[in-house]
Amino acid sequence: MPAPLQHRGTALLLALLIMALASILLLHIQQRLALDLARSENLTASLRAGEYVAGLEALAGKALREDFDREPELDTRNSPWAQQLPALPIPGGVVSGSLSSMDGRFNLNALVDSNGQDDPAARQILERLLSNLGLPALLADRIHDWIDSDNIPRPQGAEDPFYLRRQQPHLAANQPLAHYSELLLIGGMDAATAELLRPHVSVLPPRRRRVNVNLATVALLAALSPLITEQMAAELHQQGRAAWRSVAEFKAAPVLQGLDSSTMDPFIAVTSEYFTARMLVLQNGLPRRYEAMLQRNSRSYTVLWRHAALP
Repeated sequence: MPAPLQHRGTALLLALLIMALASILLLHIQQRLALDLARSENLTASLRAGEYVAGLEALAGKALREDFDREPELDTRNSPWAQQLPALPIPGGVVSGSLSSMDGRFNLNALVDSNGQDDPAARQILERLLSNLGLPALLADRIHDWIDSDNIPRPQGAEDPFYLRRQQPHLAANQPLAHYSELLLIGGMDAATAELLRPHVSVLPPRRRRVNVNLATVALLAALSPLITEQMAAELHQQGRAAWRSVAEFKAAPVLQGLDSSTMDPFIAVTSEYFTARMLVLQNGLPRRYEAMLQRNSRSYTVLWRHAALP
């Protein structure tokens, strides 16, 4: 091949190679720009969602204040805070939320008091609740060992040696539960069991022992005393419409007459202090769920924690 033709061929090949590299580089830049744009849009949406959540929390606090002003000594399923918030329109979607009282459930952290001492009466309520739900009795020991501060396993319990042998080793918490999802780390607890137990138990500060009997489930009402049968508990529950205006009125219920209710006295109330706010922000087809724990103190409230929730 003549030299000029050979040079032209080489130049053409080099030009094609440069064009190919330029195309690859341009494609890479476009992909990075698209990714950066998506990240920016997602961050902006998250910030907006945070603002909507703050607004929903404020609405929840308003409902709690209005409820306290109306009936400071009573919380039932008909209280203002218990009403579902209708979906509110926002640009590109809607937001909605609801409040649930956690005081209508047995506080698992009450198994050990704020001084680190076991509470036998609370333990008996948990044992009866597990029995009423048909769940394994060993869960009482497992939950108790997870919460107490020592490393001595109970007869059917589990401490560090048990958890260190698992496929994903970890230690027992040896402190109060921080969130309900933590139960899934406890030996013997699976997702189905945790979901079955969820409507009946809560995770609150250890000092909160009392259960709001207006909001408790039939299984929990029956667990409050060894003398209360499931049928008696169903009468007290009143198909979810219970509205006992005081502990004295509850104890005076015809179905409880003649029974020694002294053992459950420290565990019953008709008011609520802790509430879980669940919020959904649906924007541009993307759902974002959030949870927050609110503690009511008269007309004010404190947000104890908030986080993004699983779908």
